[in-house]
Amino acid sequence: MRLTERFVIYGLIATLLVVVLSQQRPPAIASTPLADEVGPTDALVLRGSKGDLKVRNGDGRIAWGDRPTDRAMSVAFVDADRIMSAFMEGDRLADARKSMEERHEARGKEIQQKRDDFMKEFGKVEPGHPDFDRAMEAWGALRTTMESWREEMGKEYEGLLKEQIGSAWKEILAGVDVVAERRGIDIVLRFVPATKEFDAEDPEGGIHQIFSRTALRMPEALDLTSDVLRELNLKED
Repeated sequence: MRLTERFVIYGLIATLLVVVLSQQRPPAIASTPLADEVGPTDALVLRGSKGDLKVRNGDGRIAWGDRPTDRAMSVAFVDADRIMSAFMEGDRLADARKSMEERHEARGKEIQQKRDDFMKEFGKVEPGHPDFDRAMEAWGALRTTMESWREEMGKEYEGLLKEQIGSAWKEILAGVDVVAERRGIDIVLRFVPATKEFDAEDPEGGIHQIFSRTALRMPEALDLTSDVLRELNLKED
């Protein structure tokens, strides 16, 4: 083969190689989007100096063992005192207390009238007076009536408050359960806002109020108080 023919053939081969190589582009690795999720998988094993930790889905919670406590729990807080106050100041419970107070007020007026009648009849009776013994007997009966009325009024008012507080607490717990279930909350703790003003009348009461503030700092989103108030259809003054 002559030298000129060789140059022509080699030139054609080189041209073909350039064309072929130019059409073979490397894969665009950098432009491939990263995955947003890993899995699905049954468990994830994390290596550690004290052994492996196997993390899995335990009934919708992150779990790392078979014990009920070996899982992550969501926590929230409720200002139960605030909700209880709204309950007690609501029309339903307040009207019941008002009705009882009006009834005892009417009874008190009857007793006061009996006392006024006694004073008119025996107000000037002194020892040695012919009606003194009768006055003392009438006064004893009147005093017994007054003491019985005060005792009856106190017991009835105390019993009504006890009944209302117990009923309100049950409704509060029911409302907390509904809100917690809706929000996927496992544990709800009672708390008093750390920034709430103190209203204690003595140092001992102030110390008690300090110790009742169990959550000194927390995200506002963990406070379910307003949600529970809405669930129970309670309004605050």
